[in-house]
Amino acid sequence: MEIDRISFFNIFKNNFSFKITDTVIGKAVKMDSYNAFLYSIVTGSVYFDNIHYPYTPKGLTKIFNDCKDYKIISGLFDEQLIVNSPYLLSKQKSFLFSGDKYIIPIEFQDEDEYFKQLKELKYLIEKSKMCTTDFIFQRIEKYKKGNGMEPFMEYIASMKFKEDGYIVENQTPLTYNLGSPDFIAWQSPSLLQKKGLFIVELMMLRIYPQKIKEVYEKMNTNINSITVGEVKTSTTNMNKQIAKYLSSEIFDFAFEIHPYKKEAGFNNGLLTFNSDEMYIMQNNPDSAQNTNIINKKAYLSWLENYFKIHILANFTNFEINLLSKKYLNKQVYSQEDIISLVKIVNKDDLFFMLVNNLLKEEE
Repeated sequence: MEIDRISFFNIFKNNFSFKITDTVIGKAVKMDSYNAFLYSIVTGSVYFDNIHYPYTPKGLTKIFNDCKDYKIISGLFDEQLIVNSPYLLSKQKSFLFSGDKYIIPIEFQDEDEYFKQLKELKYLIEKSKMCTTDFIFQRIEKYKKGNGMEPFMEYIASMKFKEDGYIVENQTPLTYNLGSPDFIAWQSPSLLQKKGLFIVELMMLRIYPQKIKEVYEKMNTNINSITVGEVKTSTTNMNKQIAKYLSSEIFDFAFEIHPYKKEAGFNNGLLTFNSDEMYIMQNNPDSAQNTNIINKKAYLSWLENYFKIHILANFTNFEINLLSKKYLNKQVYSQEDIISLVKIVNKDDLFFMLVNNLLKEEE
């Protein structure tokens, strides 16, 4: 069984609180702009701003490819300059963070059919005097086994673990040899009785300053458990890839994430659906993986800096230069300077200076 348009809506209806509503172009999942941005950046679903190349922020906030070094890749940065933070994107595309958005799944057999549907939908939206950018389209690629819905399942897993108090991210860098896990969830003691957050939410604080205090409290703690997840929709075989991730010796638990698989492999947890209702088969606490203390400590040190770069994304390049002069007594001239700054500054200072900058803007 595969995720199609019908099961897409049933999954939202049975597992999340987002409203399902009718629009001029059909049934949709209604989200505020904040949650819609998270949905798009995780799934790659597109804002309908352009019929030929509809827009998605997915991939634009990438930072590293490898957790064992600090080589910055194209994404959030271009050389040493931040170019694709949510704050800067909001200046370029104001529709991203304004108004409600409507997530609509589109089924198609090939790209020609997809673009034909886009043309028809554009006509209907404009005829009704609505903004096309209020709509986000989830591709359901019927010509692929699994309908190309792995990113959607990454989102579902992320949402579930976020609700259970984890910090989450999909396609998180691990190493060149081991690849990027579809899903990682970090747990900390302060989040046990709270909702967690998508790590990209750390980049969105300048746009939503009312969330700074809440996010600060969630981040002001140490990580004590790390879960890795592998997502499949076209096959149920995940053991080989999970074994690769676990060979890093930094993960405490592993999850298989599949829309309709019934049983997980040895010692793995399972996230799946039963009649489109989410079903979680938890790891037995006794089945925690054997982590290597040295490997995990090195990873957590890198992770702390990874978090700090996400917070730094709320600053302008001018403000980052001021920070660099304060902490390094120099301007930022290279990616190495960015890394040096991130390593020396602490999270508390970044939160404090962000609030300070916002207060100055109000003066």
